[in-house]
Amino acid sequence: MIKIPSQLRYHLPFFLILVVAIFLRVYKLPILTTFGRDQGIDFLTVREMIVTRRPTLLGIKVSLADFHQGPVYLYLLLPLFMLFKLHPLAGPVTAVIIAGLTLVALYLFMAKFFGRSAAVLSSLLFAVSPELVKQGNTPLYQHFLSLTIILSFWALFIFLEAQTKFKKRGWAVILGVLVGISLELHFLAIILCLALPLFILVKDKKQWRYLPIYLAGLIIGTSPTILFEVRHQFLNTHLLWQYLGASAADTTLPDKLDKLMTWIIGAGNWFGAEQLLGGGIILVMSSLGLIGLRLTQPRAKALRQLFVITTIVTLLFQLVMTSFISHYALPVWLLLIILFPLWLTELARKNKPLAYLAAAIIIIANLSAVSSHFSQNHGYAMPAGWSLNKILAAAIVIKEDSLERQQVNVASLLDGDTRAYPLRYTLAWQQVKLEAVEKYPDSLVLYVVTKRTREQLMNSSEWEIAAFQPAVVGQEWDMGDQIKLYRLEKANF
Repeated sequence: MIKIPSQLRYHLPFFLILVVAIFLRVYKLPILTTFGRDQGIDFLTVREMIVTRRPTLLGIKVSLADFHQGPVYLYLLLPLFMLFKLHPLAGPVTAVIIAGLTLVALYLFMAKFFGRSAAVLSSLLFAVSPELVKQGNTPLYQHFLSLTIILSFWALFIFLEAQTKFKKRGWAVILGVLVGISLELHFLAIILCLALPLFILVKDKKQWRYLPIYLAGLIIGTSPTILFEVRHQFLNTHLLWQYLGASAADTTLPDKLDKLMTWIIGAGNWFGAEQLLGGGIILVMSSLGLIGLRLTQPRAKALRQLFVITTIVTLLFQLVMTSFISHYALPVWLLLIILFPLWLTELARKNKPLAYLAAAIIIIANLSAVSSHFSQNHGYAMPAGWSLNKILAAAIVIKEDSLERQQVNVASLLDGDTRAYPLRYTLAWQQVKLEAVEKYPDSLVLYVVTKRTREQLMNSSEWEIAAFQPAVVGQEWDMGDQIKLYRLEKANF
């Protein structure tokens, strides 16, 4: 009989949860991962860095404005793209690895400060969260942010409990660096950047002397962006300031009130089985836990205080933003993952069956929501039938058909990404030379993926198609799931 070491037995529940979490994220990965416009552009940037061997200090342009994120996200993608020789599956695999590391960090943090039982339940909530499963199989800069936020919470609690000035200074720097890296990944981390020092001051005003050290760490963490800004006359800073100014000017009171619905949607996506009702129930449970349950552990009290401050900062941040998406409140959602087990533990002291029932309903409902996506034939936010696998198949057809052709371009009428960036990246990986995205009028051959008929395609009003006219359909391929691949040729070609 195999004897399992005591340490392994102690952590066995977590290892089982980790296996479940990884399975939920890798199942049908080439089909269920999202390979959309953002990923196509990001992958092209990483490919450029590898092919030209030129590092960058500028990250990905954000979708809502003209300013850019820091470059950390690109460098997190870089190793797997080099290992996979630029295969587009490198991106989703990186997302799975980051999700796994985040779950390990969450468990170790909870086990260290709140005990194994709370750690196991937090890990289980993370593993089956519908939103975190989507983030864990799709590369996008905000999807990697959970790891650095959890590590920031860990560094914060070590800083608070450090007994010597030397250790406090060291962990204040580490905390600043981690928050700075979070800012490099996504500007939503400004919430974390402001909430953590506010929490430190509220908890103990004598800790103010460590804030300059925290600021020094913050500067180190954001040094790639700072260096870029110094070298380019603070271009990104000006663009960000213009965006924030426009946001404040354009936001009306009704708009601000409408944004409150974002919290219900977000709670539903993270913990409420992707249902508005579930989101509402989660928010009610959170409010009752915050007000009605008396936490006894000093660490739990501190965590609740951090949650309140972070939520207030997030609400203030929301008021000045024209667009506020639920993932902007990511620090709040992660704090809820940590707090829920503590609230349920406290509830169990008063009513154990009710606490167990609440935990079971949350876990089962979210697991059911996640498993309901397994039958899909496409990634999240992608058109039905359109997946990474289907993009690879279309790229193979185009590569073989375009061998003797010149001035080739691609377009898509499946979604808003008319310039077909995922297909464009895949063809670049297969070393098919394409015309630039602004060269549609000058192209001689245009491959189009669409669900439209020939007649509908030729009458399309999208610029990429209209600019290519006059044209004729040279060839048609059935890619399955009602998706067609057309080769258009200039009428005089």
